[in-house]
Amino acid sequence: MEKAISDKKTYWFSKISYRQTAYLATALTGFTALCAQVIWQKHLAILVGSEARSLSLVIAIFLFGLACGYYVFGMLTEKKKLSRFFLLKYYGYVELLTGFYMGVFPVYFELLKTLSFHSPPLLLIDILITFMALLLPTFLMGASIPMLTAGLPENSKEVNAIHTRVYGWNSLGACLGALASGFYLVPVFGLHLSLYFIGMLNIFASLVFIGNKLEGSVHKQEEPPTVPSPLPNSFFMIFVFLTGALLISFEVIFVRILNLSLGAGVYNFPMILSIFIGALALGSLSIKRQRLSMKFFTRQLLLILAFLEVLFLTAPYWSIWFNHIRISLVSLPSNYFIFYILIFLFLLLFLFPAVFFMGRLLPLAYGFLKKTKDNYGKVCGLLYFFNTFGTVFGAVVIGYLAFYLFNLDIIFKTNIYILFLLALTVIIYTKDKLAVIILSVLGLYLIYIPTQWNRTGHELGYFRTIAYNPKMHFIDPFFLPKKSQEGGETYFFKDGPNTTVSLINFKLKGKENDLFSNLERLFSYNFEESLSYSIVVNGKSDGNSLGDFSTVFFMLPYLHASQKTNLETAFVGLGTGVSAGAYIPLEDVKNIEVLEISPFVIKAIEQTPPELNFQVMKNKKVKVIETDAFRYFTRNNKKFDIIVSEPSNPWVVGVENLFTLEFYKLISESLNEGGVFGQWMHTYDMDHTTLRIVVKTINQIFPHASLYKIGHKDILIVASSKSLRALSNKRFNHPFVKKFYKAMGVSEVEDLYLSQILNPYEFNQMAKLTQILPEKTVKRKPWFNKKTDETIGVFLRSNSLIYPQLAYRAHKTLFLGSYADPFQLISRFHTNREGETKKMRIFNKYKNIKSEDWDKKCVSAGGFAFLCSLMKAYNTNWKLLNEKKSFTERFEHYIFLRQHGLIPYDKKVMEGFLKESLKKKDKDLNKLHDYVFEKIRLRQYESADKDALAFKKNDLINEWHYNNFKSDLKAAQKVHKLLDKDRI
Repeated sequence: MEKAISDKKTYWFSKISYRQTAYLATALTGFTALCAQVIWQKHLAILVGSEARSLSLVIAIFLFGLACGYYVFGMLTEKKKLSRFFLLKYYGYVELLTGFYMGVFPVYFELLKTLSFHSPPLLLIDILITFMALLLPTFLMGASIPMLTAGLPENSKEVNAIHTRVYGWNSLGACLGALASGFYLVPVFGLHLSLYFIGMLNIFASLVFIGNKLEGSVHKQEEPPTVPSPLPNSFFMIFVFLTGALLISFEVIFVRILNLSLGAGVYNFPMILSIFIGALALGSLSIKRQRLSMKFFTRQLLLILAFLEVLFLTAPYWSIWFNHIRISLVSLPSNYFIFYILIFLFLLLFLFPAVFFMGRLLPLAYGFLKKTKDNYGKVCGLLYFFNTFGTVFGAVVIGYLAFYLFNLDIIFKTNIYILFLLALTVIIYTKDKLAVIILSVLGLYLIYIPTQWNRTGHELGYFRTIAYNPKMHFIDPFFLPKKSQEGGETYFFKDGPNTTVSLINFKLKGKENDLFSNLERLFSYNFEESLSYSIVVNGKSDGNSLGDFSTVFFMLPYLHASQKTNLETAFVGLGTGVSAGAYIPLEDVKNIEVLEISPFVIKAIEQTPPELNFQVMKNKKVKVIETDAFRYFTRNNKKFDIIVSEPSNPWVVGVENLFTLEFYKLISESLNEGGVFGQWMHTYDMDHTTLRIVVKTINQIFPHASLYKIGHKDILIVASSKSLRALSNKRFNHPFVKKFYKAMGVSEVEDLYLSQILNPYEFNQMAKLTQILPEKTVKRKPWFNKKTDETIGVFLRSNSLIYPQLAYRAHKTLFLGSYADPFQLISRFHTNREGETKKMRIFNKYKNIKSEDWDKKCVSAGGFAFLCSLMKAYNTNWKLLNEKKSFTERFEHYIFLRQHGLIPYDKKVMEGFLKESLKKKDKDLNKLHDYVFEKIRLRQYESADKDALAFKKNDLINEWHYNNFKSDLKAAQKVHKLLDKDRI
């Protein structure tokens, strides 16, 4: 008699049978498969774009490959006289090949990238490239369920149970893979190293199956058990097709809801994906043999419907609930992870039940299918083929195309109705009276629930609010403010395939002060009817036509550009339309191309008052192109004189690609000789290190750049491959340009240098410092007793597609609400270039103007006054520096002006401060630190050491402070030598 040894002979470990080892290996292959899916999706976003159409294409082809694999490998199990030993051995070689493909994909990707970048921007090309990248590995991944279901059972009675375990363990591994890739592997190791790692894991798992010693045939002596069902096999094939479509659709829906409730950050998709796959896995593993019945099947459908209705009722309130959690936590780095743990637990509480019971449907359907001892593997493959093709349908039709016609809430409720009809069909056949009653109650409740949600939380973006509001905080769990903002009205709201877009118009009751007459003079528009509008994308405001005017008035690249009379310009991101519209009146600008990824942003701006964005949507100069900007520049041969990139914040998923080395290289190649690039950046929700990463990344492609302040919390980097030209006085004196700059208090072109934070020399030096300092990071308490710890020896990696880091760092700074003071960007080791600069010369003209006079120079709205506010601070510090006070009292104002590059080194102030500090025993450690590092920057090492020793002898600093200073002095000397070697 044939005797299998799978449960008799141990495998590798004395207490673990081969079957248990195989389950663990199956979980490992699920882990690597999901990690690979996440990583490959990031790779292919580079080639085919990061918009919803491209991502849907990637998901569809990934699932298509799986479906084909399920079908073909299911057919393979039907071969006569196939032993379990050889079937699992063949499967092991399939996994070995899959792991090898993961390892060589980075090399193969370079070939695909070359092909993609040199091909026309056609959908057919995108499909071909995606097929070339994904079809083989996903086809191989489709071998797992049918081949293991056929090979692991010892007898016919085990078939259904073994299939459930295989599906469950594979899905459980996939759940962990989704979390590991999104939260650890990609941010820490980057795309390529992560692929090498998971490739080795997959090869390791393949050895479990290659080395199996199972006996017996795949084809059993007895027929496998089939649970009695009045429904034919064809019904269950249709059923798993539709439930697969609904499942992937709900996954898309909840990712979108989380984006609107939490911000479209990098962790949303991994969290939703892991919960869905984990719940499916546990749902499958929870099935016991005695539960397999049509009655049990019906109960699962009813439970799913009930939980989905609860989710539909509560989903619009997630935004305010998450806000309650966020406000309850102090903005500390440690609380960032606590916050996301709490969010993950929240999602588990709400999503897990519905998806858990959905996880039982596929194994149950397999139990109901009529199968024989010869074809049970083939039937398994066929079932998964239909289910996976359903997910393809759900990803493309429901998860993408439907969003062109319907909003999120309507698609959600339609999905529930489809599931309701499936449950009704099953109940009609089973004639379950109790189920009829429950389904009737659920149906009446479904009709009672309003189809459309209150979308206030999705418009206003509560995730950006960190201040406590007693009118909102934990008042009522189902409370949302009125849909319209105070003084505003929603003119447009649409859930599109890429984004949710709303347009809010802010109205005035009438002319209330001289401000509005000033604005009418600037815009030639009647502000009694309308003041401004905001474009809101995924709950985050991406600009206000008036409030952000100074920020989006990107004339600095134009003033630095070539003196040609037919300038070609391009803008990345439409925003409010003001940025591109401001270039329309300029006669020497020939064409303006605007690249916008969201079709509904374009539709929203078409409905705005045209006078407020200079009729950007109607002017013949302007061509608005719906496209992914990265993809556009890879396949476009047109050259530009000016390119301005004004994307959303880098923590937004997909946007980080526009802050990479690869993107900046494409920009450089798309510029004419001496062309100018402008990169907008915010300083709110940002820290200095994140900003330095952007500066370093740009500097590696553009060796000549300056950094300007263009708003209260916004900066603009102007860069070029050639030396930047001086600001053009002729262009500044254009009536249109001069009119608006006058509103900002700028009367001459050289005044703009007052807003320059880093000149080309300082920009280059700061970027190089992040590159040449020692790679090892050493954190310690600062000797000068600053509030925050300093880090010495920091090595920053440039942001790239292969090593993405900016999105993860920026996302954390969003939580912390950090602010990066751009004037603190220069390292404390940088070397001052002495001598009078343009900024010093211009400051000399205005340093004695009174603060009240600056108030009169600027229009006090829309950020116009940011430069006047800056000059008021400069003037105040200049005044205090020159008062008849002690040197120790005046010293902090001297350092402020020095840090802002406004005055030259003053030996008299430095010597006076030293004498008074030693005499008065002034122990202000911050001032002592600034004094010493002022000398270090001038490379006066011996003098700095001597003065620090004097501070110690006079008990102004202790031994510990002095030793820390000595180590900083050595580090500074090393840095300066490296700077000299690098010829900065």
